[in-house]
Amino acid sequence: MHLRNNEPDAAFILKELTNSIRDRSDDVDLYLREGFMPISEPMPDRFWETLGIHRLMFNSNHNKPAITDHWNTGSGNDNNVLNSWNRIKNDSIAEWLRAILSDCSIIEFADWTAVDDVSGFWDRLYCDVIKPLNKRDFQFIFHLRNTIKKPVFEVDEILDILGDYSSYGTVTLVLHEDEADMLWRRLNGQNSGDFKSGFGSQETREKYLFLYNTIRIDVLLILHNNHAMVFSRDWQFDLVGGSLDSIHESLYALDSFTAGYQLGLLLQLQIPHCIALGMAVSVVCKEYTSEHGSKALLAYMQDWMTELHPAKTLN
Repeated sequence: MHLRNNEPDAAFILKELTNSIRDRSDDVDLYLREGFMPISEPMPDRFWETLGIHRLMFNSNHNKPAITDHWNTGSGNDNNVLNSWNRIKNDSIAEWLRAILSDCSIIEFADWTAVDDVSGFWDRLYCDVIKPLNKRDFQFIFHLRNTIKKPVFEVDEILDILGDYSSYGTVTLVLHEDEADMLWRRLNGQNSGDFKSGFGSQETREKYLFLYNTIRIDVLLILHNNHAMVFSRDWQFDLVGGSLDSIHESLYALDSFTAGYQLGLLLQLQIPHCIALGMAVSVVCKEYTSEHGSKALLAYMQDWMTELHPAKTLN
């Protein structure tokens, strides 16, 4: 199906996605059971958090290199556990990270504004870990959150860092509608007010396209309730979901959406299918807390297809 710069047919996407999940149900169940949670490897307290890394997805389950015995986290109340990248390098952590990330397919970073001094760590992670690996098939996922409170030079800096990462993989920036609005205002010198003209309107689309053209990223994904706007080199489209709860009001729901999107990437699905899967996972994991597996996903997507075409069943 040719989707470039066209409105994708949601029912057809869901039909293909349903077939993919049926064919890979064991993999889907394993991912939702074990891979859904953020990083759970035994690590020094706050290590990944301080580096601003939320979730890693690996290509295999082989034993990872043991962390150096020289790592010292300091006291539990120390807010400067990692106060310089040189400390990491001196403790051989950069070498350890290269060994770890060499087998990693997806790196999801934490919210940029939620981690102190994280821009410097992401920059050094790129220079000292990602770049030396010379591995160009990473999937990088970033979240920025409230950029309006950040100085313009810091916003420019982090956008440059995102562009650097795009040299070694696919960079996806995920924003809520209000986060995208704040970023647009920040880049255009507007500190207050907004441009609410209806999500999906031509004015909104043009301003989000400005963001995509300004930042050196591969995919810009903007979410509003059950509606996603997507900008990439191959596709520019809207995808409206079924009767979904607001995925932008809950951090857990957003995390579920991103996890579902990553599952689509792991299954090597196209971007529209990844987004639809993210929407489905965000609902299933919220409403079907006792069953997060493929059966719940298939049941929900069947309801979604029926809602799109109530007089017809898609088999």
